[in-house]
Amino acid sequence: MARCQGAATPVIAVQNAPVPLSRREREVASLVAAGQSSRAVAEQLYLSVRTVENHLARVYDKLGVGSRAELARALGEEV
Repeated sequence: MARCQGAATPVIAVQNAPVPLSRREREVASLVAAGQSSRAVAEQLYLSVRTVENHLARVYDKLGVGSRAELARALGEEV
């Protein structure tokens, strides 16, 4: 892709398209970005901590972040 600037194929379009978060992933991401622990998020949303961590892992993958601080920055939250 880097050598063919301006190339526009369906594969390139899909690679560059944002991956939408599910409603639950957005809820978890928002609460975590606001500084809540996984346990606090789990209690608030009536989920297990493991489920929260699974949602969070998918959010990290989709947004290309690797930490809670990066997630907060990606969502525009103050860290």
